[in-house]
Amino acid sequence: MALILQSCSHSAIICPDGGGRVIDVRFMWNDAPDAMPDGMTLYFFPVNSDGNIWRFDIAGRDGGKVELPFGSYRLLAFNNDLPRIDYSEISSYDSFTANARFAGKALVYAPGLLYVGTVGFVDVTVCGVEYTDHEGCGKNCPRGLVRCYPKLESTIYNVIVRDIDGMSLVRSASATIEGIASAMKLASGDATGYVVGESLSLSSLRQSSEMNGVTTGFGSIPGKNEYWLIITVTRTDGKTFAKRIDVSSQVLNSSNPRNVTIIVDGLDIPGDDLPPSSDDNVGIEVGVDGWHEIIIDINTDSVIA
Repeated sequence: MALILQSCSHSAIICPDGGGRVIDVRFMWNDAPDAMPDGMTLYFFPVNSDGNIWRFDIAGRDGGKVELPFGSYRLLAFNNDLPRIDYSEISSYDSFTANARFAGKALVYAPGLLYVGTVGFVDVTVCGVEYTDHEGCGKNCPRGLVRCYPKLESTIYNVIVRDIDGMSLVRSASATIEGIASAMKLASGDATGYVVGESLSLSSLRQSSEMNGVTTGFGSIPGKNEYWLIITVTRTDGKTFAKRIDVSSQVLNSSNPRNVTIIVDGLDIPGDDLPPSSDDNVGIEVGVDGWHEIIIDINTDSVIA
């Protein structure tokens, strides 16, 4: 078990070197049985704001033993194997935020599957440990055992494009989902930050009329109700085209807000008869069937829509 010392602007994050009581934190994966994280990071925030914040990194998914001074804490735990996430506001249980790394202007990398577990109250005493479990019930364990129940807080976006006409013309395809939040507060699972987009590859089986892809994100920021899907295809002749489709109703009305499926039916791949467009924005006032040709200037690497 590695113990890491960090600092923050309000409270010191300390790794204990002796004293206090050893408690055994066990992760119960009832809500995410298939999760196999490489390791978990644990933060213990003191209920008393004048106390120290304690951080521990534990390998694997099972949990392990940590040593804490006597006192009352709130526990925040998450998997630490996602390199495309940065963390901010780490000096507070309520404000602790996961941020997807930016891949470009208004585009972020997919953060991956982020699992978060919380225990709202942990009281470490000489007699053992008392804590509030995931159902809000008080638990008292003289052996110092604390059970924590992580669950998936990332949103999985499944993109399915089916009944495609002209599939033989397609060399490669990708999609961009616009409207995703760039960040999430871990304790509450609330989306926050900026409204951004994420790109993903679309693949298909040989001789299939369907393409699909998957990515992950941080859900929808409250009050931001627009989602767009931009499908980009490169034909076998090297020409590239894009089409922008409103998918807001599918995302916002999904039966499972953590597992969203976006379906596009009846996509016609543009042929040679697509007229050139003078518009500067992909997908707005476009040509035939909503497609827009994208021209890349090889001298400057700029994109001309």
